[in-house]
Amino acid sequence: MLSKPILIAIALGLLTVVLFISPLQFGGLGFILAPFMSLPLFVSVLGFGTVTGIVSALIAAIAMGVIGGPLAALLFFAWQLLPPLWTGYMVGLSRDDDGPVEWFPLSTVLFRISLLCGGLMFIVEVSTGFVATQLPIMLNDMVEQTKAAGAAGNAESVQQSLDFITRVAPFTLPATLIAFLALNFHLGSKIARGQGWMLRPRDFLPEAVGLPMTAIGAFSAALLLAVFGTGILEIGGKMFTGALGVAFIFVGLATFHALLPVSPGRSALLIFTYLILLFITPAIFGFVILGIVETLFQLRARRAASPPNIPTT
Repeated sequence: MLSKPILIAIALGLLTVVLFISPLQFGGLGFILAPFMSLPLFVSVLGFGTVTGIVSALIAAIAMGVIGGPLAALLFFAWQLLPPLWTGYMVGLSRDDDGPVEWFPLSTVLFRISLLCGGLMFIVEVSTGFVATQLPIMLNDMVEQTKAAGAAGNAESVQQSLDFITRVAPFTLPATLIAFLALNFHLGSKIARGQGWMLRPRDFLPEAVGLPMTAIGAFSAALLLAVFGTGILEIGGKMFTGALGVAFIFVGLATFHALLPVSPGRSALLIFTYLILLFITPAIFGFVILGIVETLFQLRARRAASPPNIPTT
């Protein structure tokens, strides 16, 4: 008889596939559900461990193979299942050298997952040429359909928008993958911890989210390829720039939370800041810079090490 964790793992693996194909089954509601496709796998691997997570991933891959064939199962496993599975594995690592339990640092997890997502998107691009060939064809077809529908006056503005999408897609595709991965990791850890399944204690994200110094070098190399590279090297540089860029955004946001003084207006200022990020996209680059500065100069550690400013009387 199968144990309870294995039964839960099987159910969560099947739920992963249901969420993945939900846009085809549930229409508009499916597009809302699909970004949370990695959430069940995170609950499985964070709540019950790597072996159980692998069971969920295999069940999901097999189900996808039944639906779409072996190639679909392979791509689904590599692109959608491997990142949360590896994230959960690293988060569950710990060591106890005759002292307090030391858990694997989130800074290393974030860096490795950024490289993995950038690498996966690059492999997909090399294999399919999606960004270089398929995406422009799809977008040009949309322009032609706009013209054929009698909206020739709007065709030029549509063309400009689609050209912009083509330029930014190599940056945004891996960045979006990591952003949803981080969201589902956060929700999955809450669910697993709320059920009493997760062994790792809750991390204080404003202090725990960071990147190693190596990330500065990797980001610089990717940016150089994005600016000066050509062909597939340029696209690869843009993909790794987008992946590492969103990681630096996370570090910048964590640093902003940690350094913001505790005051009655703190919550209002945080809400205002996130609204600015939502509606004024270029403001995001400020947090990329803050994340880089934090990685270079360890602003949070310096503040924690500085003595409190106690007024004398």
